[in-house]
Amino acid sequence: ADEELVNEVTKKVGKIKTMPFDEAVEKGLIKEIGTDVDNAYLEATTSVSLSKERGIKILYSPLHGCGMSSVFDSLKKLGFDVVSDEKTSNPSGKFENITFNIANPEVIQSFDTALDSAKKHKADIILSTDPDADRIGIMVKHKGRWVFMNGNEIAVILSDYVISKKKRHFTGDEIMVKTTVTTNLIKKICEKNDIHIEGELMIGFKYIGDIMNKLEKKGKMKSFLLGSEESHGYLAGNYARDKDAVVPAIWLSELSAELKKKNKTLVDYLDQIYKKYGYYKNYLTEVRLLGASGKEKIDKIQNTLRKKPPEFFGDFKVSKFEDCLNRKPIVSETDKTSKDVLIFDFEPIDSLESVKVTVRPSGTEPKIKMYFEIGFKKVSSDEGLKIIKKEADIFIKKIEKAVMLECYKIIGVDFPDRGFLLFWQLPLDIKMEYFKIESKIEKLKQIKEKQKRERKLLKMLEFLGSNPIEKVDDAFKKKNKVGIKKYLSLS
Repeated sequence: ADEELVNEVTKKVGKIKTMPFDEAVEKGLIKEIGTDVDNAYLEATTSVSLSKERGIKILYSPLHGCGMSSVFDSLKKLGFDVVSDEKTSNPSGKFENITFNIANPEVIQSFDTALDSAKKHKADIILSTDPDADRIGIMVKHKGRWVFMNGNEIAVILSDYVISKKKRHFTGDEIMVKTTVTTNLIKKICEKNDIHIEGELMIGFKYIGDIMNKLEKKGKMKSFLLGSEESHGYLAGNYARDKDAVVPAIWLSELSAELKKKNKTLVDYLDQIYKKYGYYKNYLTEVRLLGASGKEKIDKIQNTLRKKPPEFFGDFKVSKFEDCLNRKPIVSETDKTSKDVLIFDFEPIDSLESVKVTVRPSGTEPKIKMYFEIGFKKVSSDEGLKIIKKEADIFIKKIEKAVMLECYKIIGVDFPDRGFLLFWQLPLDIKMEYFKIESKIEKLKQIKEKQKRERKLLKMLEFLGSNPIEKVDDAFKKKNKVGIKKYLSLS
């Protein structure tokens, strides 16, 4: 359908006709959307609630977007104690009060401003949504510290929660839906609870919406429990066909309230799931390659991996390879773009039961994305889970380096080991530029006047954009034992 629309506009439109606004209104071509639509929306979103518990303090940030009229109003209508973050509640495309100006709940730094507000309001959880309020992020106050949860962890919590609330009414037709890069722990949960899972969909919520449409045509929408994608997008109910942050906002809030009565948090809840079904760790990274030459490099990486899939990435042996372009039918060019996905399964090592890496070019930005997943068999004790989590952190960094270095080798880049400590969303050429000037930064120490040192440093780092020191400080610290500010006596 999206390709039909593009073809209509690009191939059939000869000229753009206009008419006076008042005339268009008179002819019924323009209709004003009023509060009746707002009210219908709020009625639909709040109907997904699964619990009456409301005893939780919520700090909400729309990240300078539109979520105040959807997420915030829905939570208020349901009776939650929710306050908005004063600095990020105003709509603004500049995203001026967000670190790096990246209004993305996937990025932990987007919570920096809200954290100060959460402390002030003594919040239990922080919810944030991206500017169009279809994706959600959360941080949880757990044992005195704030814990960030990624999109896969949120998906697992929501999946288990909806099952726990609806299980006694199951008919046997229940279904969950996820994309192929969303955690397979959901698949394990569904298998253990006799729920059908559509789990290998291509990336893009339209594929989840398509399954929902098919269920609706069969009169089976009541069987639909949840749709999830790893990039913090979720949907339940039958009021929309794209992800909407309101559903997870409601479920995460009321579950948090239930847990608070037991002196527990969402972190405890997630650990219980791990002990019951197994521990899965998912990790996303990317290589940003700008411009026309960047597009050529992205294509070269993808085509080389496709035509000559490696048997090994470093020390890791590939056990299975899938090129998703072989998933037929391909119904359009946009569908073909969505299926430009390569999946590598690796031979498990030691206590691992699965290792999977998915590589694909982004459909919207100049980058190639890599999704890593490792799965462990279930572990019953808290201590055992702690050990496994540490093992997972070490292992996933090793396989990340192995896969990314193979990609860099394809495009002839000798990437420094410390490059993995730079802010992950920096373009590759910017990362390499940093290493060219690092020695010049170190030489600033020779300048006696502090203000002059600082001015020269900021001028030198202009190419990094906003919050430049934060983007490179870990790499600098690895070499020099201290951060840039301390090294140059600026802190």
